Amino acid sequence: MAMATRLLFHVKQGDEVVCVFLTDGAAKGASPRRRNDESLRVLESLGVRRANVHFLGTELKIADGGLVLLLRRALDAIEYQLSGAAIDIVYTLAWEGGHHDHDASHLVALLFALRRGIGGRCREMPLYHGRGTMGPFFRVLSPIGDEWLRRAIPVSDALRVCSLPRHYQTQRKSWAGLAPEFIFKTLVLRQERVRACDPSRVMRPPHAGVLFYERRFNFQRDDFFGAAGEILREISSLALL
Repeated sequence: MAMATRLLFHVKQGDEVVCVFLTDGAAKGASPRRRNDESLRVLESLGVRRANVHFLGTELKIADGGLVLLLRRALDAIEYQLSGAAIDIVYTLAWEGGHHDHDASHLVALLFALRRGIGGRCREMPLYHGRGTMGPFFRVLSPIGDEWLRRAIPVSDALRVCSLPRHYQTQRKSWAGLAPEFIFKTLVLRQERVRACDPSRVMRPPHAGVLFYERRFNFQRDDFFGAAGEILREISSLALL
């Protein structure tokens, strides 16, 4: 959903869009199959071909919340799955400290792009984070830092995207929290934010203070950076080339 407006943009441009999921999404009792069916229904409604949607997290049995522990496995699977694909731009969730799976997917996408020689064409898009909030509260589609590019979202695209959460029946509680700010920024402000990923940025926490995934999901940043150490070292090495 964080990238729905960007997916529509590329589909309308006639670009071939490929989507990869890196966890099974089976949180709070929802089955991976049902979660995947919901995501597939949304992507097909946006014009993404079913053959271009890959649920690698389900195939690899990467549980929701466990991606950072299996980064190498996820990266190897993506490179194998897309070995014959011509990829000229990569989009990923922003490095923002909202959910540790989101930040872990950012690392996988960035390293994949660097290995392909297109590190300069890896882009991030915000979803949610907890900077400046307390307890269970968070910010939605609120970029951290600068250098973000803005694009005005066409009204028809904004309406289309804001209707998509109805398909996510297994995530009704999550969308109850996300929807108000998501709809306001997508439908009223109609601004999409995109920024180039920066290898130097991922060498430190996304922002000062407690990260949202620390206080909400009880996953500590030290554990995250410890598990991601090998991947971070490779990112740093390739970024210097």
